[in-house]
Amino acid sequence: MGLFSRKKKKEEEQDNSIYRWMTVEEALEYSQAGSSPSLESVKKLAEEIADQMKFLRTRQDQTKYEFEEVSKYLRDVKLIESMSESDRALVTDAARMIKGLDNERIGYQNGKSMVTREQYRNMEMYEKEIPRKLKELEKQEDYLGLIRDDMRNLEGEKGSITFEKESASEKRGFLVKLTYGVIFMILAVFIILIVLMDRTGKDFTIPFFLTGLAGAAYAFYFVHEHRRLGTLIKKNDHMLNRANVLLNKVKIKYVNTTNTLDYSYEKYGVNSSTEMRHIWEKYTYEKEEEKRYRKNSQLLAGYEDNLEKLLKEFGFSKCDSWISQPDLLIDRGELADFKDAVATRRNKLKAQIDFNIRQQDTTMNEIEALKNKYEGFRDDINMIMKRNEIY
Repeated sequence: MGLFSRKKKKEEEQDNSIYRWMTVEEALEYSQAGSSPSLESVKKLAEEIADQMKFLRTRQDQTKYEFEEVSKYLRDVKLIESMSESDRALVTDAARMIKGLDNERIGYQNGKSMVTREQYRNMEMYEKEIPRKLKELEKQEDYLGLIRDDMRNLEGEKGSITFEKESASEKRGFLVKLTYGVIFMILAVFIILIVLMDRTGKDFTIPFFLTGLAGAAYAFYFVHEHRRLGTLIKKNDHMLNRANVLLNKVKIKYVNTTNTLDYSYEKYGVNSSTEMRHIWEKYTYEKEEEKRYRKNSQLLAGYEDNLEKLLKEFGFSKCDSWISQPDLLIDRGELADFKDAVATRRNKLKAQIDFNIRQQDTTMNEIEALKNKYEGFRDDINMIMKRNEIY
């Protein structure tokens, strides 16, 4: 008995892995037909799995790139912390000169600043990547909106299916109770007819026949309706299973997209792409204004060049970023806070990388499950995976 139970459980798990990549209509058609999908259906399933894997790998590549960039900052911080006092003094002196000249430049626009100093620093620090990142954030926010719509639709679909299933179960229960009543009534009629026939001596063959005919008609109705309701419940079970699987699939994308957006918002110090664009436009306007003063400040450029050369000699990776934040090179406390913030960001990225690795492993298992389920289509599935560069 235990062996049979394990075998049945294994078959159900295989079916569920296949339902995961079908639409609700396909799952219903498959369950009613009781036969394996066609080559075209299996190819469609394989394409969906390949798309899921490509989505995960793209997110992983982006996250790994950002992880390496953050790691460069931490390596630079370690270089600063390990410097001798004399070497650090060289860097600190150059940074102080840059900060002084930078403050003079900002002083030109006292009272005219359209962004806070912190916002200005963030925009300046990531100036080269922000135009591209803005477009990415807008696309990701739109995509997140679509995912939320899908989740709401699937939740609504689950509610509708559950209601239909419960209604069918209630009707079937009522039908069984009604049947007991009908049986009791027919038996009562038969008893009454027998008593009357015994006391009067009259022939009640026709009433007996009509009562039996009514009972047979109800029995036919009961069998037909009971079977129809059972089929409806089974159909709703399959549709509910498919809706749950689809919802889990959408939630994976929701978690990935939300994590990516939350990280970007924290990195750039904004709450949305709209706010980021607003700050960026103000920043670029101020930046253009400042160019007039910076052109007349060759001294600032000279110190920045000197600091860049000095940092490169010490092996720094993110020279431009350090030059734009001289306070971090001067103030040990600010450097410690920056290190903690970057380490936190790095940990979040690591967690996201680990999450994606687990999801990719799960998706690869789905591919193997699909090939094992449909051995005859193994070559076709492998061809689709190779075409999508999954293998």
